[in-house]
Amino acid sequence: MNLARLIWQSLVTFWKYRFVDPVYKAGFWVIVIGGSMLTAGPLALYAVLRIDGIPAWLEFGPLNSAGIGFFVLLVGVALVVWRAQSLGKKPVGVLILHRCMAGMQTTDPTTGLPSKMKVGHLLRIDQDDQDFQRNGVTIDQAGLLQKASNLSEHLRVTTTGHRGLPVAYAGLAPIPLLVTAGYKLTNRQEILIMDYDRDAGWHLLDALDDGKSLNISRPHAAVSTDVAIAVSVSAPISSSVVKQQRLCRELYELLSLIRAEYPQLQVVHVFLATQASLAFRIGQTITQSVHPPVRVYQFENRRYAWSVQIEPANEPRLIEDYEKRAS
Repeated sequence: MNLARLIWQSLVTFWKYRFVDPVYKAGFWVIVIGGSMLTAGPLALYAVLRIDGIPAWLEFGPLNSAGIGFFVLLVGVALVVWRAQSLGKKPVGVLILHRCMAGMQTTDPTTGLPSKMKVGHLLRIDQDDQDFQRNGVTIDQAGLLQKASNLSEHLRVTTTGHRGLPVAYAGLAPIPLLVTAGYKLTNRQEILIMDYDRDAGWHLLDALDDGKSLNISRPHAAVSTDVAIAVSVSAPISSSVVKQQRLCRELYELLSLIRAEYPQLQVVHVFLATQASLAFRIGQTITQSVHPPVRVYQFENRRYAWSVQIEPANEPRLIEDYEKRAS
């Protein structure tokens, strides 16, 4: 690495973390103090150049504030450069960016991450599949489903040798893919789930719980092999971790009850109209040993065009479009 690149990277890193990292804070104030002392009087710096190659020397007087300030300034700069190099090598977390919505290429979730994931080297898993959605219609659903299922393997490989790193998930994708991603990543430690707002950008779920619950209606007819559940919370709702966890517990208990009451049940059809973060968390809720097979549908082009089924002992699988199959 050449000197110019080293200086530039140090400055960029310093400006990014100057008020977050304690070492950078110390370096910042050392530079401020040194600069203040440096401007208090004439610089006690003497350089003597000899034709015969004798090197120059620096002279500081103990009573000269400018000379001492220059020395303090050098210490601060050295501290900043050292910290920049050390931070560039220290992993502080993993960001899973799962984008399968057209027009989201400019969004960057890093600004919404907690401070502990901003000070150092952030490992990234960037699953960018925006080209697979055109005019609101998803293309190659099977390929996208496979990629969503593979996120857990990507995370395992990325975190090899780095145990205990915090993980954040930022996803904007069709509902079945979000549910699949959450389902496949349930064996990891707690994941920070992010949400996207058109006005505020990416953010964590830090709102308060408003206390509202799901309105669950029991089936009006006899249930044989199929039952449908519609979860609609698409109206503006608080982005609260506590609320989402409570809603998911309600759905968990409902699925468990359905399986116990209807032993002949083959599949539960789930229609979700929710924010992306809640769809991902619902995927984390589905448990093979407790719940019946769950089929999650995608609404696009004014109809439920395709779905993904999650069932015990099998990988999530794509269910064909019945209209296309009939034709």
